[in-house]
Amino acid sequence: MHKASTLEFASRPARVGISFVQDPARPLPKRQLTDGMNVILKKGDQRVLVRSIRGNADGSFVGEIYGFEPSFVLDFAGMRLQEHLAFLDSHVFSAG
Repeated sequence: MHKASTLEFASRPARVGISFVQDPARPLPKRQLTDGMNVILKKGDQRVLVRSIRGNADGSFVGEIYGFEPSFVLDFAGMRLQEHLAFLDSHVFSAG
C-alpha cells in the first residue's frame, strides 16, 4: 500500500475546505469524508483519483487508485491503477 504523506502528495491549505461534488438527483452530501466516497488527491501536476474510500480508527483513509489525470496513464510515481493508497483528510481536494 502506498502512503500519500511518504510520496509527498499536496496538502490543502488550512483554510481551504474540500470541494464536495454532488449528483443533482440525490440529496446534498454531508460535508465530511465518509466510507464509499470517491476523492481526488494531487501529486505534482497530476490528479490521483481514488474510489471506495474507508476511514481508519486513526483518522486516516484508504482507497483504491482508479485513475491519473490529465495523463490517463496506467502508472504514475510508482503507483499503479487498482493499488491502494492511504491518505489524510488534508490530502483531499475534491470528494463526491
